Amino acid sequence: MQSFQPPTLETPPDVLGLNTREARELRHSLEQGLSPDSWPTPETVGRLAQTLGLTLTDLLALLGVSRSTFDRRKARGKLELPEVDTLLAYADLYLLAREVFEDDIRARDWLSSPKRLLEGKSPLEVARTRTGLLRVRELVLRLEHSLYS
Repeated sequence: MQSFQPPTLETPPDVLGLNTREARELRHSLEQGLSPDSWPTPETVGRLAQTLGLTLTDLLALLGVSRSTFDRRKARGKLELPEVDTLLAYADLYLLAREVFEDDIRARDWLSSPKRLLEGKSPLEVARTRTGLLRVRELVLRLEHSLYS
């Protein structure tokens, strides 16, 4: 068994429908506070929804974006920073779950199913906030430890 390496946008960038160059530019743009020209487009939201096994409406709700706001972003071709940040957080969380469960379907199911440890909410629901995201990541890492101990 390989030791766990935290997921990055470079490995694999296909979760967001980005090629390696685009993923690298996106990460650099966010880290450096540069122009959002290389941020994911609204179409990325649809690709991530598909990856997570969600409808677009469900993912928009998790992102805290109404359909009308999303349609405006889509017409403009740009997402806002908080939306990009949350989108990337969900992509990273999916990659972590996929690494731990070693299967796309099991990772999707785990992320979208209610958990007693999360007060009956799904990990995706809890991960809407930064604190919730950290809580879900910790839970996934604890699961990884218990699965392979």
